Parts: sequence; C-alpha cells; structure tokens
Amino acid sequence: MEKEKLYLDWHDYASFVKGAFKRIKDFGITDDVAILGIYRGGLPIAVNLSNLFQTYNKYIPGISIIKYQRLDSKENRIDTFNLKTLIEAKNVIIAEDIIDKGITMVEIIDLLKHELKHKEKVMIISFATYDVGVTAVEKALKELDVEHNIFSQIKLSSAHPKWVVFPWEF
Repeated sequence: MEKEKLYLDWHDYASFVKGAFKRIKDFGITDDVAILGIYRGGLPIAVNLSNLFQTYNKYIPGISIIKYQRLDSKENRIDTFNLKTLIEAKNVIIAEDIIDKGITMVEIIDLLKHELKHKEKVMIISFATYDVGVTAVEKALKELDVEHNIFSQIKLSSAHPKWVVFPWEF
C-alpha cells in the first residue's frame, strides 16, 4: 500500500524558513554561527537562513555541507565541505528537510560530536519530523551536554506515515 502524500508548496516553505529564523533568534543565536546543510534537502534551508541572517542581523554565517549516503546496511559514505566554518563558530544550526527515523541526523551528530560538544548552542531545523526521529535526535543531543533545540514546522506520527513531497521535488 502506497503512503498518503503530503504536498508542500513554496508558500509553506517560505513560512517555515521565516518561522525557523524567528525560533533561532528566540533561542538566542544571532551571530557567530555556522549553518550545516545536509545535502540535498537541507541545502535550500541553509542558504535561505544565511540570507535572513545577512538581511536582519548584518551577519553572514558560513555554510558547511555534509553529504550523507547509506550505501548498504554496513557502509555509509559521508563527504564534508567547508567544515572550517563549523569548527570556528560558537553556535551551530543543522538544517535538514525531514527527519524520519533520525538515523542520518544521529550519525551526523555522532560524526561531529567532538566539535559540537564545545559549542554554546546547537539547533536542529527541519521542515518535517516524525516522532520517533525527534526522540532519537534528542537523545543524541543530550549526550553532547550542550544547550540545544529542535524546530520543525510539520510534526508527523510514525503510526500514520506520509510521503512528504517538497516544493523542489515537483
């Protein structure tokens, strides 16, 4: 049986990015931040958040990129780009389009745990999240013992899974 589809449009996306930026400011991150975009879906979010920082805070955060690819059950491939900005910043925002089971995000947190545990604040931004994914990510962040927050506009239940179709996938 095919999952029910949830179609998101560009208006939904713009609302999400503006809401995420407000939550980031409310969390106390206004400068000295690196934005880590998870390739592919997290990149547009990272770029738009960087633009909002430049427009409203007159601060241009660096963007780091991680490309995570599960090759099979035993091997993953992780490519990183521009991690220097992440290492040098005192705050980190990790942007992703969806967190379903949390496997990718937990592996990235584990990969970067040495850098992340020295940060003042770590914030996870995701357009959509599933309850089980948030639980897994929250556990991984607590192990870092760093002030953290997770923001998602759409919260989904793993009991009623949906296939989320983002505007860039039309």
